[in-house]
Amino acid sequence: MAAEKTKNAKTKKTPQKKKPVNSAVLKILLIFFVAIALIFIAARTIGGITLTTITSDIKVFFQSLGSGDGFPYKTTGEPSEMILCDGKNIFTASEDKTLLLSPSAKVISELPVEYGKPVFEYNNGRVLIYDRDSAKIRIQNKSETVFETEFENTVSAAAIGRKGNYAVALQPSGSETVLTVFKKNNKEQFKHSFKGERITDIDLSDDGKYAAVSTISSKDAQVNSKVYVFKFDSKKEVVSFDFAKSAVVSVEYDKSHNITVISNTGRAYIKDNSSLGREDAFSPDILFKFSNTSGKDSAVALKKYGSDNIGSVRIYNGDKLSETVEINKEVKDVFCTEKYTAVLTADSVMIYKNTNGKLKKEVPADSSVNEISVRNKKIYMLSPSEITCEKFR
Repeated sequence: MAAEKTKNAKTKKTPQKKKPVNSAVLKILLIFFVAIALIFIAARTIGGITLTTITSDIKVFFQSLGSGDGFPYKTTGEPSEMILCDGKNIFTASEDKTLLLSPSAKVISELPVEYGKPVFEYNNGRVLIYDRDSAKIRIQNKSETVFETEFENTVSAAAIGRKGNYAVALQPSGSETVLTVFKKNNKEQFKHSFKGERITDIDLSDDGKYAAVSTISSKDAQVNSKVYVFKFDSKKEVVSFDFAKSAVVSVEYDKSHNITVISNTGRAYIKDNSSLGREDAFSPDILFKFSNTSGKDSAVALKKYGSDNIGSVRIYNGDKLSETVEINKEVKDVFCTEKYTAVLTADSVMIYKNTNGKLKKEVPADSSVNEISVRNKKIYMLSPSEITCEKFR
């Protein structure tokens, strides 16, 4: 933990008086005690806060004191694979470490990753990491690893919920996948076995009561998918939907009980864990990337059939296609917020309004940038060697 450097105030020494404490030290101590008081008040009034959460918040608070050198931030080690904003902070992950930066690019937390092929799932300040090469999983908060284990079978998919619960898909054999959901205290909460199906993605509802699960199977040399919704107090699924001749790659809850479904052939929307709306087909274009918000806005980046240099972006609100934006450049990434959709191209980031699809701002970007994230009119751009930040109005 970085320490604040302070100097003692110069005073005359007398036997009657003690040396006054430096005002900077007093300020830090005051902030500390106020922070502790607020955290424990919150712990009494809001359920689910644990001692681990409290100590992590305290560590992050003190690590955030002071300023970094600002952006661009030079990265070291393996090139980062993902970037996202966690409140005011910036989280990145690579094959060798996870990194949490303050808004001034000060390192708040840096934790090593020692998995062969790690996959990162992030939710509400917690990270679940599983290894495609093994049966290992790990859960960490903003400052430290809080849980790590190795299952008997390979982990093929996993998810972590907003409340700290988590789910894993274990592959005991080629024809069976077992979904297991655990509470925050690592106790098993729900289990379901899929015969002849392989789980491709999992997501947990914010209230910790439901799971959305996509599977894939093959019949008569044809790929088919299903999406299931489970409630943890029931053994059978609440509902399931067939996606024939499609491979569902993502299911994701918004902050309510609505689920965005992305497959290689289209985008669908399940309302209130019950009704499936019309699927918006991608053909003849090809799915490239997608981005969902915690609300009802989402975006999909497509590549034009027969061309890698021209793309388009579709912006959705719930089950409705709001806008289609033609991009006459190569599309490298897309990031959606509740107001804007950012599109990374070979030489710039283009910001579009979700409401009408109009271009609000175009910001130059180096050709080495491969991932972007947006928060509060700031664009964070990730390249193999650095993280940069640009404002837009």
